[in-house]
Amino acid sequence: MKNTILTICSVLMISSLLYSINAEAYGRRSSNNPFYIEPYAGYFIGKVKGDNFTDGDINSMYVGARLGIETARGFIIGVDYGQGTGDFDREFVGGALDGDYEQKDLGAFIGYRLSPHIRVYGSYIFKYESEFENVGNNSETDVEGHGYNAGISIKAHSSLKIGLEYQIRSLKEYASGTKINGSNKSTAYLLTLKLPVPMPFNLR
Repeated sequence: MKNTILTICSVLMISSLLYSINAEAYGRRSSNNPFYIEPYAGYFIGKVKGDNFTDGDINSMYVGARLGIETARGFIIGVDYGQGTGDFDREFVGGALDGDYEQKDLGAFIGYRLSPHIRVYGSYIFKYESEFENVGNNSETDVEGHGYNAGISIKAHSSLKIGLEYQIRSLKEYASGTKINGSNKSTAYLLTLKLPVPMPFNLR
């Protein structure tokens, strides 16, 4: 928890520094506020493959938001949070995990505005948590780890953006602290819709 708080504080400090460096140029470019907020909702499909974990398919609704600061040069940096609830379908009969699936992600992102309508970004997810239904003993199996996102966002309309994101998660340990040996990963493609929300400042 302490490392998570320190990471968030570091991201916000870097964001403030970048803004202060570019504040004058930003003021010349636009009178808009540099604060950036992007709520989104979507659906992802993917797979779990591991040396010591139940293989299977995952699919889930997913909602989240990115909050940060945009500089005059088109760079955006901030905090990224998302969570979803869906299903995990084991690949082989006999696997202990099957059924309900939950995922929570917290990380830092950096993006770049290629044009007024296209933006690319990447995220480092330093806190990943997932919960799998364990049909073997009628309980839940909680897993923790970290991961990465890479995505693109296209403004299809003045009030609508469409995003496509690729997610990679490394399943490192159970919530009890027991390590998961070998290479165990989940990969997924997330399709999102992003709508503006009323705020007391201009959204980017």
